[in-house]
Amino acid sequence: MGKPTLSRLVDKKGHCHVVYKNLHNTTSFCKDIFTTLCEARWRILILFFACCYLVSWMLFAVIWYTMASVNGDIGYTANNLTDLDSYIPCVYHLDSFLTAFLFSLETQTTIGYGYRVVSDGCPLAPVVVVIQSVFSCFINAILFGLIFTKVARPKKRAVTLKFSDTACIAKRDGRLCLMFLVADTRPTHLSNVTIQAKFVCSRTTLEGEYIPFYSYDLNLKSETEALSRYLYLAWPLIICHYIDQQSPLYNISKTDLSRAKFEIILLLEGLVEQTGLQCQARTSYIPSEIKWGKRFSNLMIDRNDDIKDHCIVNFSVLDKLEDQSIPSHSVKYQMEQTREPMKDALKPYEHDHSSNQMTSNGVCTIINKAFEEQHQR
Repeated sequence: MGKPTLSRLVDKKGHCHVVYKNLHNTTSFCKDIFTTLCEARWRILILFFACCYLVSWMLFAVIWYTMASVNGDIGYTANNLTDLDSYIPCVYHLDSFLTAFLFSLETQTTIGYGYRVVSDGCPLAPVVVVIQSVFSCFINAILFGLIFTKVARPKKRAVTLKFSDTACIAKRDGRLCLMFLVADTRPTHLSNVTIQAKFVCSRTTLEGEYIPFYSYDLNLKSETEALSRYLYLAWPLIICHYIDQQSPLYNISKTDLSRAKFEIILLLEGLVEQTGLQCQARTSYIPSEIKWGKRFSNLMIDRNDDIKDHCIVNFSVLDKLEDQSIPSHSVKYQMEQTREPMKDALKPYEHDHSSNQMTSNGVCTIINKAFEEQHQR
């Protein structure tokens, strides 16, 4: 019997394709009833509370009807026409189960039409009114809390977080890296944004144990800084994973990529500014969605807007890729052939700009000259 193939765990919309079967202890979901109801669909939640209200109305209707029957109120008006002046029922005009149900409904919803009212001739009646009122407040509090929680959940906020449909492998600063693009399309951005990348594949241990879903953490860097800090998604960012000896892509070439079976799962988390709740967006890339020798186009962001002096982000070219000529061999093969140590990524102050050249210590020569002239003065 062959080993099972790796199916897709997370689709492009972030839905997790993991199904739990043969769960014998399902009572744990009932114990955590609040979370279960929050995760339920709206139609299930509305049906559940409609049933709760109907059951509570019926329950107290039975109590009111039983109380009236014990007190002799049912049929007393028709049987004792001559003794109506001295007769004091528990509830006026409650002489059937239907009227008991209507009185229970009026009491619990605080409608109070004034036709059926509690009298002082039955000491137990005010007690039942108090109990039913408190029970009504309890049901309403749970219902309003669940509705607020479901409405305020940041689950839909993840829809406005965009990932590129494809990832690409290209060179940046002389190093081969895996790149993908993330963007926030809302004008109010998330705060404390972090991103993780999980490389999931099958693995066999030295003892012969087969692990179908083994996860590696990929070290990520953004265009501006290392991801040890929070991301600022005011504009789309290209997230890079430099392929080195610790990377699971270290021994994968362009040919191996077309035959590989793995999945890279991305998890982007941040706090919603309006509610302070945490939002999570997910997506994944399989080998067929990773393009070798491609890089993202730099036409997405235009900084020269003469009308309003704004930076323009064109999302129509979000997934536009440009060709880059790189070797088709793996990083491991290239290092073995060249016998050169792997380069580190350049810091922002180490880049060669056209306006001024950086010295070895990262300080502009023009600044050095100005400092020397000031010192001579």
